[in-house]
Amino acid sequence: MGFVEFAMVSVKAVFQISIVAFSGFVFARRGILNPAVMKNVSKISIDLLTPCLLFSKIVETLELESLAKLWIVPASYLLYGIIGLAWTQGTSRALRLPKAYTRFLDVSVFFINSNTLPFALIYSIATSPDAAFLRKNGDDTLEMVAARGISYAMLFGIPNNLLRWSIGMKWLDVENATGINKGHGGSSHHNSTDTLAQREPDTGPKFHRNQPFSETSPLLISHTTHQTTPQDTPLMSQAPIKSTAKKLVCNASKGVKGLWSGYIAPFMNPPIYGILFAIIVLLFPGLQKNMVQPGTFLHAVYGGISMLGDACIPMVIISLGAQLGIMGLPVQQDTELSDSSSCAEDECRGSRSSSNEHLQRVGVLVVMMGRCLIVPAISSLALITLKAKFPHIAPMLSEDPILLVVLLLLSACPPAINIVGVSQATGKFQDEAAVILFWSYILGTAFLAAWISGFLWLGDYLNS
Repeated sequence: MGFVEFAMVSVKAVFQISIVAFSGFVFARRGILNPAVMKNVSKISIDLLTPCLLFSKIVETLELESLAKLWIVPASYLLYGIIGLAWTQGTSRALRLPKAYTRFLDVSVFFINSNTLPFALIYSIATSPDAAFLRKNGDDTLEMVAARGISYAMLFGIPNNLLRWSIGMKWLDVENATGINKGHGGSSHHNSTDTLAQREPDTGPKFHRNQPFSETSPLLISHTTHQTTPQDTPLMSQAPIKSTAKKLVCNASKGVKGLWSGYIAPFMNPPIYGILFAIIVLLFPGLQKNMVQPGTFLHAVYGGISMLGDACIPMVIISLGAQLGIMGLPVQQDTELSDSSSCAEDECRGSRSSSNEHLQRVGVLVVMMGRCLIVPAISSLALITLKAKFPHIAPMLSEDPILLVVLLLLSACPPAINIVGVSQATGKFQDEAAVILFWSYILGTAFLAAWISGFLWLGDYLNS
């Protein structure tokens, strides 16, 4: 097949997803999918459908031995992040952008949409009759190709989701950061130095780093103060020993609980549990075989989970369109909301608005160039070189053609839609996030379709 044929495959896949997303956009504009409804829809998707999708696809397509060979997936995520950070830091210094705004651009380029858009694109492309070259062998099916591709994208999204709500929020909310800030949804400067410990964000995980120590310290004091010595009760020397051992066990238990609640639990969510349960199944090949083999009782359980997972992809695409519809045109909304600001802000708005609008335009340009041009171009060159010149280093790139296409596709995806949530949680750059996401998904679709065409052509050429 030539480039034109693959371009048609790409355009049809993007157009198919656009139709589904547009339905969500229309319902959001009509007020049916309003923010309150979307909050409940997102909860169903995250707490139920996404874990089922993760579990079913991993159990169906992967084996325990193949997980060790998939080191290239998190390595690619790290590569994309380094390229993106180098781009934003370099352009920000060249353009002399404020440090706080530079951090916001770092977050926008570093964290990509690895959940909603890639799943639908991979499924649409892999199930196309023109994607036969993506099969591993003659016995492979396009449905299995799509399932493996979604599994690879899920593994890629694990560090992306974990770091977004931890390092992403911390990086965006650095003390003494200077630059424009949108704490009120308007176009006002904001020089707040509040940290996450001083806020109560309504979205994302909350971190209580000192909690494990504060919980165990009273027990340690009690043990030191009330310990019975052998001189006090020489005939009952074993009682203090037993009491001391009991307290040590209790302290250790409290420490483990504190470690879990303070450091591990904030990173755990239903999708992560879905992956962990899938890995547990992979540890027992007999259990995995009974789950995927038709006719067994466990297959009925697996079938129900798989059915719920299949509902995830259309729902998240509808949600994506609805979120874009709720955003509307942020710049116009920003101007309308500014009329209700305080009198002090009205006096200086004229001198600030042009500067803020200029920074917004620069931010959109920097993010779109980073996500649509710089990161996919450099990362594609690196991955293709690795596959062609050093196949022994990453054998999975040669063993499964869909893996290379998935990694290349992820390199060209737009920023994560949850960047708005991170901005809301920190109270910073909310309007800028909406503007960047709106234009990244409206204009970035054309770039994404072009990149997918090239990725499919390269994949076919390298496998021929």
